[in-house]
Amino acid sequence: MSEQHLKDTYSSLVEAYVASQEEQYLARAADLGRQLVLANVPLEDLAEIHQEAIGRLAEEFPDKTLLESAGRVFAPLMEMLMAYGLAFRETLDERKRVEEALRESEEFSSSLLSSTPDPIIVIHPDTSIKYVNPALEMLTGFSLTELVGRKAPYPWWTEETLEETAQDLEQAMEGGANRLEELFQKKNREQFWVQITSVPVRSNGGLKYYLASWVDITGRRRAEEALRESEERLRRVVGSLPIILYSAEGGTNRFLLITGAVREILGRDPEYFLKNPDQASELVHPDDRVYVGRTFKQGLDSLKPFELEYRIVHGIDGRTVWVREYHVPIVGPNGRIIRQDGVILNVTDQKSAEQEREQMQAQLLRAQKLESIGVLAGGIAHDFNNMLTVISGNAQFLSKRLRLDATQAGALEDINAAATHAAEMTRSLQAFSRPSEPRIQRTDANYLIQEVCRLLRRMIPGTIHFRLDLDASPCMIAADPGQMQQVLVNLCVNARDAMPTGGVLEIRTRRVGAESLPPHAEMQACSDGYVGIRVSDSGCGMDADTLERVFDPFFTTKAPDRGTGLGLAIAYKIVEAHHGTIDVASRPGEGTCFDLFFPLAGPSPVEETEAEISSARGEERILVVEDEEMVGSLLGTVLESRGYQVTLTHRSEEALEAARSSAEPFDLAIVDYSLPGNTGDRCLAEIRGAQPDIKAILITAYDIGAGDLPDADCWILHKPFSVTAMAQMVRDVLDR
Repeated sequence: MSEQHLKDTYSSLVEAYVASQEEQYLARAADLGRQLVLANVPLEDLAEIHQEAIGRLAEEFPDKTLLESAGRVFAPLMEMLMAYGLAFRETLDERKRVEEALRESEEFSSSLLSSTPDPIIVIHPDTSIKYVNPALEMLTGFSLTELVGRKAPYPWWTEETLEETAQDLEQAMEGGANRLEELFQKKNREQFWVQITSVPVRSNGGLKYYLASWVDITGRRRAEEALRESEERLRRVVGSLPIILYSAEGGTNRFLLITGAVREILGRDPEYFLKNPDQASELVHPDDRVYVGRTFKQGLDSLKPFELEYRIVHGIDGRTVWVREYHVPIVGPNGRIIRQDGVILNVTDQKSAEQEREQMQAQLLRAQKLESIGVLAGGIAHDFNNMLTVISGNAQFLSKRLRLDATQAGALEDINAAATHAAEMTRSLQAFSRPSEPRIQRTDANYLIQEVCRLLRRMIPGTIHFRLDLDASPCMIAADPGQMQQVLVNLCVNARDAMPTGGVLEIRTRRVGAESLPPHAEMQACSDGYVGIRVSDSGCGMDADTLERVFDPFFTTKAPDRGTGLGLAIAYKIVEAHHGTIDVASRPGEGTCFDLFFPLAGPSPVEETEAEISSARGEERILVVEDEEMVGSLLGTVLESRGYQVTLTHRSEEALEAARSSAEPFDLAIVDYSLPGNTGDRCLAEIRGAQPDIKAILITAYDIGAGDLPDADCWILHKPFSVTAMAQMVRDVLDR
């Protein structure tokens, strides 16, 4: 303030006083005092200014009385001016002190914010940025000059989280934020995670600014994400395996974790067991609960890991699931169990495989027993066939050579018939020792069934009513009589076992057309039709699972000492080998029905008359090699009676010597298959070494065919044989 301006102002104040303008006086006095303080004018200098003002007034106001009065009252005016000036100076001094303190505080805060390692940002209520510290600049890559004054959205916000981040900012500016996590991006577009703690700063009830502190948690979030991915991979791996992982509290057994194939194995979701831990034991199979409870108690008491296998009743479909559980008690410093960890594996397939292996082992043992029985049966059948050959052969020879009365002829026929039945029985025994090719011949199924019935009378108890319903017309089929009887016997024995308390067993035959065949039948078309054989019973029947496996080898529902599981499998193979088909229908409690179908055999070729067979004679030279003297004697007798020249030997060495020393070659060699120290085919090969052009018949009591001896180049004659059949084969071979 200039001195002249001060004087002018003071003079106007005096004028206002003299003019009794009180309001102007007071206002001017206050303004003058403020200006004096601002101009830093000492108040003591006002006396001099006062005298100059009075002088000017004296010139303007000649009334001396008024001037004197003004001089007298000027003392209070001076005091008022000084009071105004002092008060304003004190106010001004206080403001300066506050402003200085505020400046120092702001400098301190700025220094503090600049030195802190965590990013900090200060935002105005309109979201414009007031301040960011160097740590935030370094983290984001944006400078202070780029950011100050910038409003939201800020350049570090990402497009994918823009809307969510804006909402978070709005809420935080209202009430603050505590550990709010946000995904941001740097100036180079690299993304990072921060944890934000913020507080709104208020003044006079309104928001003054918003202060937020960041913590860079990118490393932690990446570690967490890597852990989540690792856990997810583990969960996927565990989920793809038939296992369950669990962890439970030591004292309460409450599940802390249960994951893996929980629903697949137990039939419940993991959440179910987390809420109902006691329900896990309820799924244990009732027959295994005592064992599981005892094993768990012993294992937990030992404080050592243990394992056990038991069955679970599936919570959805009720099926039985085998599991193996590995349980590990975690013991604390006080020696008590603080946690229980474990793994549960689904071992149903493994148990099934073990059971199947045990069944296979049992089947192997049964097969070995059967093989032993078969070997024994084969040996018995071989010896028995030799005896039957002698019995039936001599009976036939005598019936042709002797003149017998009716009684004697009937006796010989009975001997021959008994020998024939015995031969069929031995063939059934031989079926146990090795499979055989069927000896197909034109056979009446009705006759076969009647023969089987005579055999079964002793096997079927009186509580079962045996009923036959045979077609009135002959049911001719091309079949091996022995094997077909075996099929019928197996089916009838099965029917008997299905009716332990009695019932009805019926065998029926019918000549049918193609429309009667089952849908699955794959049979050759037969213009003459088919023969159907039905074996039915009123027994216990079979369920669908049993029906599906009824023809499987070694499958049986009988006790181990009651069946081998081979009967129906053998029957199926025999029917198949005869170009037939077999079908089965059954229901529990409604009995079982087996239907067999075979092509109807057409008219047989014109059979040779007995006279033509009897004329099978000749004069050729025949070498017989048979170690059984009675069989050899029979062959020699029959052949010599038909005009042949016979040389009989009993050992292969004798036969070879005869072939080498004979002056004339032999036309035919009849060699037994089983010779002491040699086999018939090898013996025949040795004989042909001496006489290459010799023809041959191999006779055997074993069930073998020409296919079993591909290099022998011979005909096969099975024991026991009829005299006429043997004579006819000799003639056929010689004439070939």
